[in-house]
Amino acid sequence: MAISNLGGKNRWVEIASSSPTSGTSVSFTSIPQYGRLQLVWFALDTNTSNAALFYATFNNDTGSNYAYGKLAENSTPVTRLVTTGKDTNINFGGLFTASQGSGKLLIEQANEIFKTISFSHFTGVINSDQPSCLIGDGIWNSSSAVDRIDLTINAGTFKSGTIKLYGSN
Repeated sequence: MAISNLGGKNRWVEIASSSPTSGTSVSFTSIPQYGRLQLVWFALDTNTSNAALFYATFNNDTGSNYAYGKLAENSTPVTRLVTTGKDTNINFGGLFTASQGSGKLLIEQANEIFKTISFSHFTGVINSDQPSCLIGDGIWNSSSAVDRIDLTINAGTFKSGTIKLYGSN
């Protein structure tokens, strides 16, 4: 017997999708209120030969209202902890030369005063047995419900890939 639809509460609903092939930012605007929002990206690539870092901001907020910590594993196989205090955005990943990135950014309590954020980002294989990956958690200190998410890169432009936004209550 196959399950055709799990139904019920807490189902993820696709809100929007983008497949950027140029530019340095992707914006999701007029986001309806959901308790949880999740960005998922697949095979995201840039046209730069240098590393490109990815950043997220919410509701055009570029004030020092973000805080996060992240754990990165690089190609040397050294694990390092990268943390930051207050910041003007969330750095949730990056791409290296000749790699594509996939991952997710989850916003819990997206319409509450306190929003918690978790993210993971994985790139293509850097050497034969060592992928580059990054995981982290953070907060956005704002009483506003999330109604806009901007993703930007600091080098090059988007070349290919897909970014999807989902909501759930």
